[in-house]
Formats: sequence, C-alpha cells, structure tokens
Amino acid sequence: MKNSFRLLFAGFFLFFALFGVQQISYAQAAAPAAKPAPAAATPATVPAAPTKVENFQKAYKYYADQMKKASGYLEEMRNPETTAARRAALEPELETISKNITKIYPQMMKAAEAAWVETPQATPELEFFIAQVLENRLASDNYERAYALLRGMLSGDFPKKLPEVHELAGETCFMLNQFYAAETFF
Repeated sequence: MKNSFRLLFAGFFLFFALFGVQQISYAQAAAPAAKPAPAAATPATVPAAPTKVENFQKAYKYYADQMKKASGYLEEMRNPETTAARRAALEPELETISKNITKIYPQMMKAAEAAWVETPQATPELEFFIAQVLENRLASDNYERAYALLRGMLSGDFPKKLPEVHELAGETCFMLNQFYAAETFF
C-alpha cells in the first residue's frame, strides 16, 4: 500500500513536470535556431567559469533527461503487455528518479533565479522555469526575491507572454510597502 502511494505520487508529480518539459520542447521547435558566434582566435587560456545561465541549463538538462526517462518508464508500465515482473523492476527505478528530481529541483530554482537576475530572458527554458520560481516565491511570501525576478520580467516582451506579470508586480510592491509603485501596476 505504501509503495503504491509513493508510485502514485511520483507518477502524479512526473505527469505535471513532463507537461512543462513538453511545453518547452514546443517552444524550442518554434524558435528559430541561433547563429553560432564566430570563434575568436585567442591564445590558450584557462577556461572561463560557467555563466549562471550555463549552470541553469546544465541543471535543467539533467532535470529534463530524468523526466524523459521517467516518462518512458511510466509509458512502459501502462502498456498492457508489460509483465508484472518488469513493472516491479521499474518501481525502484521510478523511485530513484523521483529522489533525483526532488534533489535537483531546489538547486535548479536557485540557478534559475541567479541566471534570470544576470541575464533575463536568456533561453526559453529559463523563461518557462522562472515563472514557476516566481510562483513559488510569492506562495512562500518571499516578496523581496520575487520583486528581483519581476524587474527582469517587466522588461522586454515578457509581459506579452505572461500578461499577469503587471498584477503580480503590483501585489508584490504592495506587500513590500511600495504603495506608489504598486499603484502604477494596477
């Protein structure tokens, strides 16, 4: 019974997370391919430290890979031709993936937040994920950190993608006792 609940919970969590990964895949397919920058002829030097966006992308890739793996396992478990023994073998695999995702998610949130503050709207994955981070920050009453994210969201074309960002900014300013700024967003 306990394992069934864990499996059900893991499946539920994975379903919603996979929906987000699928949305990003659609956004990547629709986005034009970026032209690579010409390589500069420089002498051999120590490689630069990864940027905050690169750190986020690394964490996000791991997350997406784990989600795809879990999706394959769940699809196999739903297949009526899958044997009971194979289903039993897949349960620990799904549990391991669930633990990996649970472990990487907070790290990915921090990496996304740092990347967004450094380079807002750098990638479609970052844009998608930062909306989730913002939702988490507002739900946990962490308005100072939410405001830092909202400043980047209000620039560029992000308000066209998420029109509610003005209302969220107004609420955040109100909660930070910045009443005049809040008034401009309502």
